[in-house]
Amino acid sequence: MTTPDAPADRKKRIAMVDDHTMLREGLQQLIDSQTDMSCCSTAANTQDALRNLEREKPDVLAVDISMPGRNGLELIKDALAL
Repeated sequence: MTTPDAPADRKKRIAMVDDHTMLREGLQQLIDSQTDMSCCSTAANTQDALRNLEREKPDVLAVDISMPGRNGLELIKDALAL
């Protein structure tokens, strides 16, 4: 998801969805250490991710494709419909 009207000098807001806690937290730290990016939300499953997406409206969505339950591809379809 990208926001076409976002100012160029604003940090890109990234939402992450991954069921592996260590990977999710590590990527969050890496993203937050960048000058042009910030992690606006993280989620371990599709249901939490959709709630976060409605609230946060990120510029970028990083998704683990293979998650238990509803997978990342289904999440992407749902996110595009928001």
